[in-house]
Amino acid sequence: MAFSELLDRAGGVGLFQALQVFTLFLPSVLVPSHMLIENFSAAGQLLAPNGTATNWSEAATEPCVDGWVYDRSTFTSTFVSEWDLVCDHKGLKPIGQSLYMTGLLIGSFCWGLLSNRYSHAELGPGPGTGSALLVEWTTTRRRAVTMTILGCIYSLGQMALGALAFTLRDWRTLQLAVSTPFFAIFLICWWLPESARWLIITGKPEQGLQELHKVAKINGHKEATKSLTIEVLMTSMEEEMASAKGHRSVLELFLVPMLRWRTCIMSLVFSQVTSYYGLVLDLQNLGNDIFLLQVLFGGVDLLARSITAFLLSFLGRRTTLASFQAMSGLSILVNKLVPQDWQTLRMVFAVLGKGCFGVVFSCVSVYKSELYPTALRKSAAATGNRREVVVTESTSF
Repeated sequence: MAFSELLDRAGGVGLFQALQVFTLFLPSVLVPSHMLIENFSAAGQLLAPNGTATNWSEAATEPCVDGWVYDRSTFTSTFVSEWDLVCDHKGLKPIGQSLYMTGLLIGSFCWGLLSNRYSHAELGPGPGTGSALLVEWTTTRRRAVTMTILGCIYSLGQMALGALAFTLRDWRTLQLAVSTPFFAIFLICWWLPESARWLIITGKPEQGLQELHKVAKINGHKEATKSLTIEVLMTSMEEEMASAKGHRSVLELFLVPMLRWRTCIMSLVFSQVTSYYGLVLDLQNLGNDIFLLQVLFGGVDLLARSITAFLLSFLGRRTTLASFQAMSGLSILVNKLVPQDWQTLRMVFAVLGKGCFGVVFSCVSVYKSELYPTALRKSAAATGNRREVVVTESTSF
């Protein structure tokens, strides 16, 4: 009997898992706001030439000596207009996004090193902790559905950002609106129990049993507290505990041949992040109404993620991942070949590509949790986060 069967005895997927998803709603819905807010808080302005010429690149230019005048009909204030990050200073604009991603890089690195040694309660709420715990507390057959729901919440956050930015046109007010709720997350995340599987394989079976009993009571299976004993637990987890002893360090991702191969393949999969962020952080070049475009991106992402569980069930992981990666790449490539004047067609291909990316990311979130043993799952997730951050930083520039 593996841990999944122990979890079935504790009620499988029930009220506890529903409360867990509800608890992660606020963090998940706010993450897109911080990743994509630069589309609005750093929106720039540049008047297109009111004529045609073949030698615009050869035109003589001179620096502005009397300052700049900004159109404030769309945004009352952005940090581009506040600090005049235009012309010779436009290269400073991506620094804000890069500093944010650098913080994620440092956080993911530290969290990845410490996640297998300390519990989430000792480390505090960190990047990826919630989704990792959600995977640990979900049975294998329900894992795809649960991660799909979490992905749909992320999509709702993208739609909410478009509506919020439409309402709040000042960049400082918008930043405060998306940042202040994060203080509540520190209080919310303490409710999340530690992974019983992690406690067991790290030599804390008594604590793991207590967590299983707690979950069984919440799921309405109080009788399971009598059948789930320390003897049953140790017998069921004997094989998994033995295998976990050889996987303590993040270096095992590269020292063990099978894990090294999987890690290298997943590194190639994460190359899609370049195209993804190149698309979602470039709304101003895709259409005139960036608020509507942000909502459309979130809507198609929600639709794509909602069908991912069915695609994984009928097509399997590899077929779904490969086919939608190909379609997303083709959509972005065709979008670049369409003339700038054909805004509607460019928007159609951009939205189609965004939807394909939604399926890809949902598939990856499920697939990568199944490719690594429990002892290395958090480290593998942190390694993936670091790859994503590095790629995103380069995309910003």
